[in-house]
Amino acid sequence: MHHQRHGGPQSHSDRGHHQSIPGPWALKVGRISLLDCVRLPTHCVVCGIFSTPSVTRRPFRLPWRSKRQVGLDVDAELEFHLELRAHELIAKGWLPHEARREAERLFGDVERTRQYMRRMDMDLDRRRSRSEWLHDLAGDARYALRTLVAAPAFTTVAVLTLALGIGANTAIFSIVNGILLRPLPFPHPEQLLRVWSVNAEAQNFEAPASVNDVDDWRAQRNVVSDIGGWFYQAGGSGIDLTGRDEPKRLEAAFVTPGFFPTLGVRPIAGRLPREDEMVRGGPDRNVVLSYAFWQREFNGDSSIFDRTITLGGDPYRVLGAVPASFRFPGDQVDVYVPYSSIPDGSIPHIRPVRILGVVARMKPGITAQRAGTEIDAIAKRLAQQYPEDKNWDQVKFVPLRDSIVGPGKIPL
Repeated sequence: MHHQRHGGPQSHSDRGHHQSIPGPWALKVGRISLLDCVRLPTHCVVCGIFSTPSVTRRPFRLPWRSKRQVGLDVDAELEFHLELRAHELIAKGWLPHEARREAERLFGDVERTRQYMRRMDMDLDRRRSRSEWLHDLAGDARYALRTLVAAPAFTTVAVLTLALGIGANTAIFSIVNGILLRPLPFPHPEQLLRVWSVNAEAQNFEAPASVNDVDDWRAQRNVVSDIGGWFYQAGGSGIDLTGRDEPKRLEAAFVTPGFFPTLGVRPIAGRLPREDEMVRGGPDRNVVLSYAFWQREFNGDSSIFDRTITLGGDPYRVLGAVPASFRFPGDQVDVYVPYSSIPDGSIPHIRPVRILGVVARMKPGITAQRAGTEIDAIAKRLAQQYPEDKNWDQVKFVPLRDSIVGPGKIPL
């Protein structure tokens, strides 16, 4: 709907030729905004009641309108209709304020029309923007396809470059997310310390500990909540599963009594071993399954718990399974077995045999320095007490997260 308007004053003959302005029922969705098409008459200043300045098209307009701009456009268009009707009435002899009231009465519910027009304009803008975006995208895609087909050598290089870039970024993000961004899957991981034995004379500052030392550290602890050890080597600390179809070599982590409590592990099914089930002389022929192995080998069947399976030729009672998020000390671990079940003929339980990784949990409010100092003092006492520990009179300790992330900090 277009209204021809002129910027200069109208003659009396012009006023007599005004056509009646239709009401809001003539304002249709899909119209061209009057604000964009015409100029309001500057001579419609009547007794200071209303006035509308000239509206000029902006030299630059974004291809979409904000909600505020839509509201302003609708208000201006409604004002134009009201002023034009009022001006027509004034030309017929109505007083300005009466002409305005009569124009609003003839128009109908102005506020309801205003809200309706705003909703319709917003919807129209959204549909127009979406349509234009899809049209531009299709055009760009066709142009890109023609360009790539016309230059096969360039296409090959571009595809290979993209493939390498995407693959490298995916790999880097996987590492960063798994090591730096994702928190450790333990409760209160900030309380966990990684501990090593130190032999300064031999320049060995990150040595594994012996099971005897770990037992003594744990027995003499005070500010440390618990200490646990493990023996695991990927591909080197396995155990054979027999009696179920084909024999399988399982990845096994051999753990000491404090291992599960220190890390705060809770079973997802079944239970974890008690203290007396992880020491020599107790019922230590038991096993805890990783979540992945439980699903793969037993299809997640809970009936396997409290039954026995054959590991290394001996019956082991299956106690439970750990959650899928628990993959310590390695992602490939299938089973957790008490370290005490390893016979001396395989690995002697003596102080010179140092093969255990060690993790300690500090009590709440205890600093890493204080906890590490306590373990260091215990190591000094043991070095004085046992000749085998003579030069192993120190420990090194760092937050568990730092021990995992540390090697990756520089290259990442």
